[in-house]
Amino acid sequence: MGGSGINLTRIASGTLTDAQRAKVAGMAEDKKLARGSANAAAALKVSVAVERIDIADLQTAGVGVTAPDVKLAYSRLIAGSRQHLVAFRR
Repeated sequence: MGGSGINLTRIASGTLTDAQRAKVAGMAEDKKLARGSANAAAALKVSVAVERIDIADLQTAGVGVTAPDVKLAYSRLIAGSRQHLVAFRR
């Protein structure tokens, strides 16, 4: 459970609602750092939550983009975040 009261371990990538994303993103950076500093498992949970938010935000930002270079940049950023998710779950 994240500091936002949202169970981040059960939310699929890219499926946070705007309200949920705002709650998690609004969690103070020092709070995220404190939660992630507790132990390795906590650090991974915070990292997964951040990557999920990044993916959702990038997907939203990419809607309507037509410039090929920008579309490519968004797709590569999303791919990188997905690779991070895989690594954090190992």
